[in-house]
Amino acid sequence: MATNRIGFRQFLRKVNESQDIRIIVDSNIIISYFDEIHSAHDDVSNLLNSLDSIANVTLYTTVTTKSEFLDYQR
Repeated sequence: MATNRIGFRQFLRKVNESQDIRIIVDSNIIISYFDEIHSAHDDVSNLLNSLDSIANVTLYTTVTTKSEFLDYQR
């Protein structure tokens, strides 16, 4: 089975400086980033902060993602 998934480190290595990157983020990424006690918080924070320092990043979400995040916060 073919897959298009790559790890955080591989993704960061492929990014060039001043590159415009557009990413659709899932609720798991948003929850991990904002919840400091989440098990993936450090990994996600490091990825997004590193990515932001290297490239011009635009993050997109869907209405469903926003709804899932708000349900988690409640």
